[in-house]
Amino acid sequence: MASLNAAELLARVNAAIADHIKLIGDRRRQLKKADSRRSAAAIEREIETLAKRFDVLKVQQKALKRGIIPDELNDESS
Repeated sequence: MASLNAAELLARVNAAIADHIKLIGDRRRQLKKADSRRSAAAIEREIETLAKRFDVLKVQQKALKRGIIPDELNDESS
């Protein structure tokens, strides 16, 4: 049961990683087309936030691949 749960969580984390990759790419394209410095700064902050969340997802993915269910994911599934 735990391995099935870990497999489901890994699939969810992998999907979230794919979404974050798309979002970061989209924001980088928007950054190139930014109208002003103010909007460019806002987009850069958003990219930084997405990149930090991406890093967390990668750590969670690594743990799940090893069969370890991180506490933050274990709480969400309960």
